[in-house]
This record gives sequence, C-alpha cells and structure tokens, in this order.
Amino acid sequence: MYKRFIPAAILCLLSIVYSCERTEDFDHLYLQDYKLLRAYTSSNIITSLQLLQTAYPDIASLAEHISYDVRVYSISYKTTFLGEEIIASGLVSIPDAEGSFPVISFQNGTNTCHSNAPSVNYNNALYSLLSVNAGNGFIIALPDYIGFGESEEYLHPYFHSESSNKAVRDMILAVEEFTDYFDGLNVNKQLYLMGYSQGGWATLTALKDIEQDPLEDYSLVSASCGAGAYNLIDFSHYIFTLETYPNPFYLPYYIESRIQNGMVDDPLDLFFKEPYASVIPGLFDGSLCNSELNSYLTNDISGLLTDHLLSDFDTSDDFISLRSELLASSVIPWKLNTPLMITHSNGDKSIPIQQSLDLCDNLIDAGTSENDLFILEINDLDHNDAIIPWGISTLIWFVN
Repeated sequence: MYKRFIPAAILCLLSIVYSCERTEDFDHLYLQDYKLLRAYTSSNIITSLQLLQTAYPDIASLAEHISYDVRVYSISYKTTFLGEEIIASGLVSIPDAEGSFPVISFQNGTNTCHSNAPSVNYNNALYSLLSVNAGNGFIIALPDYIGFGESEEYLHPYFHSESSNKAVRDMILAVEEFTDYFDGLNVNKQLYLMGYSQGGWATLTALKDIEQDPLEDYSLVSASCGAGAYNLIDFSHYIFTLETYPNPFYLPYYIESRIQNGMVDDPLDLFFKEPYASVIPGLFDGSLCNSELNSYLTNDISGLLTDHLLSDFDTSDDFISLRSELLASSVIPWKLNTPLMITHSNGDKSIPIQQSLDLCDNLIDAGTSENDLFILEINDLDHNDAIIPWGISTLIWFVN
C-alpha cells in the first residue's frame, strides 16, 4: 500500500536555491523570459529518491538511472486565449549537461489557488519529484495553465480544450527556444505527455490535438493519463445520481469559468440553489484552494444543484449552453497512433474508474490497436492518494 504523501522536505533540503532573473530582451516566437529557481546534484537526487523507497518501493528503479545534475527554471511564453495573445508561464527542469534530450510535458490536476501553480509552488512534492527526474535524461515542462502564474488575471478556463491545448503546445515550443541559451543542450524532438485528474484529460486532449495537427519535427513517443474525466456528459450524469459528492466545487468552477470568460451567459441560479448561487462568484479569485472552496459549499447534491438541473438536464432548452460546453470539453475517441497508458484506482471517489474503462473501450471501437493501450488499475486508493503511485509508474515506463 502506498502512503499518502511524499516527504517534500527531503527533496527541498538537498537542493540549492537561486533567484537570478533574466533581464535582456528576447526575440522569439514563444519564449518571453526565464528565471533560475533551483539546482540539484545527481548524488543528492539519488539520496533523496532512496530516502523515499520506504514509502514508495518502486522509486528505486528511478534512482538507479539518475545520471545528471538538474536545474529548475520558471519561464514565461507567448500563447493565445480567446483569440488574443497573452503571456503564460510554467516550470522547466533540464539536465545540467550537454546533450540532446526528449521532452516530457506534465499537465497537473485540478487547482484553484494561484499559490499552487507549478512555477510558483515549485517546492510542491509532486512537482519536485517530476523535476528531479530530469536527472534521468529528460527536459520536463510543467505548464501553469492559463489563469495561473503570469496569466492569473484570468479565471482558469477549467476543462476548456482549445486553451489547454494551446498552453501545452506553445510551452513545448517555448522550451525548445529556451534550450538555445545553453551551450550543447537541445531537444531531440521526442515528446512524452503525462497528466493526472484534470491533467489526465488535458494530456488526452493534447495527445489528440498533436496527433491530428503535429508539432513540426516532433515525434510522440508515449503518453500516460491518470484518473481523468474524459466524457463530461457522462461524468455530469454520474454526479447528478449521487446523494453526496466529495468535491462539490468542480461544477461551480466549470460554470463560473465559462461565465467569467464570456463563453456562456446563463445565471448561476439556473444551476445552483441559494445561498450558493450568490456565493460562487466571490470564491474563484485564486485565493482559495480546492478543499477551502469545498467548505463554502455543500456535499449534498440535492442541496447544491437546482431541481430543474437534476431532473431536466438532458431535455430542457435551458441547459443547451451547458450541454454544448460539456460536449465540447469531452474527448471524442479516435484511432490513436501513440502508445497510451491509462491508470485509475478502483477506490477513486472523485472520478469513477468507469471513465477510464469506457475510454479504453471507445478508443478500441474507434480503431485503436489494443497493443497501443496499457491499462493500470490501482487498488483501493482514493483520488489524491493514487497520484504518486501513478506518477512513479509513468516515469518508470518512460525511462525504460
């Protein structure tokens, strides 16, 4: 049984912290700026990972492959959102060595607080674990998503495919430009994608986007999606049938992000009962994290959602906009050409494992070869508890 948390202090204690900022002008299509945050020696990475083996025995196989010192940076880059150029940001880890290395793009799970963006909270245990694995010979990119880091003036467009895909694609290209500043370091144009929860969905939609509109000269090697909600219509039906739900902020987050970004103009009281309809607009300013948001709402589904929504979601014209957005957010299965590992815990109470089981069946029905799908079922862990086992399994798969 995996334990719940990585002792983050182990990874942080053995690192060197920097705060030197770039000030010169840049002339790139994507890269705007970068800042060195942290450095790790290969010996310290190995020691750190070995100290985690009691909690996560499988991590030993990652420790034995560490070959490089690592440097961790924040970068800002140009992307577009709703047709306008904006500045986004993310976290990048590189081997501190000359060489040509593949890129891993990691898409993080649901987050509401500005303080937990990867480029801001780079000491986060999961982000640290990912960063040090640049020592295994990868360049690792963690986009903040629009709404966080340099773009925090926007409310994050939660499960919005177009902006998520752009943030991922443009950061990969910015990372390629970023490596130009290091003698002898470059990307070899091999690309790996991984993500958990919302990040599992973001990874899948990015995978489809890049397969159908390839990044020039890049080759997709493999992808790993953990515990994502891939069909948002089915996921909504699932929530509507429950008496209680552990993360009631999900649907308010989704709808309020559509309202604030001008995608829908329906009133909140069409979907949510009082006092919650009046409270929701003030909750998503980036100051509250997931569990704090839940405390302002109720786990009781019939107390949170209107009777009209629960009984008439599929049939009423009042919900055309919501149904349309949820359908647009869902990843329509296709014949994929990239090896894909799909992981889910059968004990997940936030996103049911049926989302992943249905995805596998639907990908095969769309023409995907069973040889390109790898299914990993984790036993008995809840949603947040399974993320580290999934991450370790994914990195081992990539390394080997």
